[in-house]
Amino acid sequence: MARAKLAGCRRLAQRLDDEGVLASQWSVDSATDMLYALISSDVVEGLTVDRRWSKQKLASHLGLLLRSTFVAEGARA
Repeated sequence: MARAKLAGCRRLAQRLDDEGVLASQWSVDSATDMLYALISSDVVEGLTVDRRWSKQKLASHLGLLLRSTFVAEGARA
């Protein structure tokens, strides 16, 4: 399972890089590692269980965080 999550993170980071929209401060490797950490069960559990965030709130806010962190400024829609 961890291998599949890491592979998915790498695909996303590579796609952003291939499209020329990966923020300049990130390499594919560093973005892969950070994405993997951010979707860890500790983060998800901490917000949904401990802080009682809904799945919708988690998805919305995590999406916002990921876009604002990993997508280059001029590439944002």
